[in-house]
Parts: sequence; C-alpha cells; structure tokens
Amino acid sequence: MVSDGYANRPTLNKCELLIASALIAKGVNKADSFYMARGTYALAQATEFKVMPLIEGSTHIETYWKPDYVEQAMVKLSSFFIDTLR
Repeated sequence: MVSDGYANRPTLNKCELLIASALIAKGVNKADSFYMARGTYALAQATEFKVMPLIEGSTHIETYWKPDYVEQAMVKLSSFFIDTLR
C-alpha cells in the first residue's frame, strides 16, 4: 500500500461519525487509490445505506470516459440511487 498520509487525515479518523447518510465508495480495482475507497467504506459505520460497487478492470479515470466502464458504473450506481431514494 502506498503511504500518502491518507490514514493520518483528521477527518478520516472521524469518518465513522461523519458519514451518516448514504455512501457510495466506487471501487476501481486497478486504481492506485483503491485502498482509500476500501478504507473509507470500512470506517463508515454511521449509515446503513452504503455500497462499494466494484468496477472490474479499469483505472479510476477510465470510469469517466471508456464506454464499457461507464456502463458498469452507471448500472451499479443507478440501482443504489433508486433503492436508497425511495
């Protein structure tokens, strides 16, 4: 894991208290920052509405412009919004 001071950020230490509403932590398994999404998701204990959909095979930035990855993201994120905002 790359150490960039992420674990020492003051707000992260209170993440379990700060995230009290719905949380989507997009997991992108080839992204250098994947560990941050996993860490934030694991710490968010104040909400029952949380998901971490995994976008297989892409880097973070590719989920914004490569059609296959955009489609994966939109399907997974749309279902979360539909289920959570009812």
